[in-house]
Amino acid sequence: MATNYVSKGEVLDWPNNTGVDYLSDDVVPMSNRIGVALEDIPDGSRGSVGVMGVYRLPKTSAREWEPGHRLVWVHDREEFDLEDKVTIGRLDIRGAAVAVDYASSGEDLAPVFINAGIGKVADPWPANYVGDVYWIDYTNDNGEDIDCCDFIRVGSLIAVAAENIPDGETGRVIVRGKFKAPKEVGDEWSPGDRLTWIHSDRHFERERQASPSSGDVKGAAVASDYADEGDDTGTVLLNIGIGEFKD
Repeated sequence: MATNYVSKGEVLDWPNNTGVDYLSDDVVPMSNRIGVALEDIPDGSRGSVGVMGVYRLPKTSAREWEPGHRLVWVHDREEFDLEDKVTIGRLDIRGAAVAVDYASSGEDLAPVFINAGIGKVADPWPANYVGDVYWIDYTNDNGEDIDCCDFIRVGSLIAVAAENIPDGETGRVIVRGKFKAPKEVGDEWSPGDRLTWIHSDRHFERERQASPSSGDVKGAAVASDYADEGDDTGTVLLNIGIGEFKD
């Protein structure tokens, strides 16, 4: 055996200098990794922390997940949630844990495989950071229900509903990314064409061909691929610039 071998690395003798006392079974955030206290570890002492394996750990009670779902440690709530359902906040850790079994809504604990990959802690972001710009919470006051995957106007932005949002309720919408979107039949697109969202028809048109009317948004999307005149959908990049809303 190599003379510099220390251990398998599944359990660490961890020095707790965090200012927090950890009890046995507590999740221990360790920069970009997740640990689990295997014994009580008061501040200023050392103790055993498991950093590899499957543990039953706190989860968001209202969430259900399946094996293989990527999880994020939500620092403020001290629980795991689905990575694609949360806005990553300061000190949250993503990419370091996955679900290994089904978990139902109402369950507070679930089996989690920790440190299946190298995590990323959202520590460098300033304290006034609010959330990931790819997702925002949107209150539907349009007078009609919004279905998942619908394109909607949010001021000078164009967004895609990530879930059903009944009228009067709040839900998540995606404001950055590449999407298949409805387009004007007869309109031919090339990559990089600037697009206008025609609000009344709920589709995109090339900006130079569109005559914006009330409710339309131009400058908030571009074509990311070719689309023929006969196509009724095309691929768009949303909100790579600030759109201009037509009153």
